[in-house]
Amino acid sequence: MLSLLVCAVVTTAFTRAVEETGKSRARAQETNQTVVGKKPGVAAANEPDPPVPPSPQPQPQPKPEEQWASAKEAVQQGDIRIRVKRVAVQKIPLSNLGRSTESEDDLLAVYLQVTNASKTKKADYLTWRGKPISIERDSATLQDNFDNVLKRINFGFGTEVVGGVQSTESIYPGKEVEDILVFEAPIDATEYVRLELPAANFGGTGNIRLQIPKDMIER
Repeated sequence: MLSLLVCAVVTTAFTRAVEETGKSRARAQETNQTVVGKKPGVAAANEPDPPVPPSPQPQPQPKPEEQWASAKEAVQQGDIRIRVKRVAVQKIPLSNLGRSTESEDDLLAVYLQVTNASKTKKADYLTWRGKPISIERDSATLQDNFDNVLKRINFGFGTEVVGGVQSTESIYPGKEVEDILVFEAPIDATEYVRLELPAANFGGTGNIRLQIPKDMIER
């Protein structure tokens, strides 16, 4: 009888652990982001309204993990707003132990603006370039439309990206910080790249997902 009771308890505990693991993975795949930028095609106040198109047929909604916002607009989760200011293939300005230098190769630089829209709460932001050593994922990933993963570039101990957040930074209410993420350069045939940012870096949940079209990439 006792063995049956122990078996039932172990089975219940195992089932709950599996359920919690599944929930954690689902949360990690969420975006929970809202587009806050001006959408293309919105008429100005002095322009006539465009003709109303026929109502489209209902389409199946994509799963949360498949949702990508255009990088031409800002997105927001909670009080934190993220905007891609510029994307360029270029030499990266660096500081090596106080000496100005630059990367040997042309690399992809993603310039981000992170704004705290709260009126009362300070936010702690960890750069998406990530920590040198981390147990949990804290760095950005980038992948093109051909499923090529573009490696995140680390320049090693003592070398910093000029203009980027070096580790963590406090963002006070109504203020913003700018950061620079660096990746391998995309191939010439790239149509877009998809940038995924762990929201935990600013105290959020899931991931921020932005799709950067080729016409935003300066070469």
